[in-house]
Amino acid sequence: MTVKISVKTSWPWISFVIGIAFAVSPLGMGIAHVMLYSGEQLARTLNLFVLEILLGILSALALIEFGIRKFLISRQRRSASGVTNG
Repeated sequence: MTVKISVKTSWPWISFVIGIAFAVSPLGMGIAHVMLYSGEQLARTLNLFVLEILLGILSALALIEFGIRKFLISRQRRSASGVTNG
């Protein structure tokens, strides 16, 4: 059984949707609130570090998704042009 996957664009939109969903979630809003409005420098610094780690993870996921999408698009183009093995 072969599953046909049709990829239209290489834009990593799934990663961006996940990032936006986290940003508007209560946890994301709490991190942003403490980071921006905390009176303690230690709390702001730690939350900035957590935010940088989360952005790094999201960037890595976006790059992985972009690579997978480019691979699927190139495979679709090869199969559409009649190339059977590579």
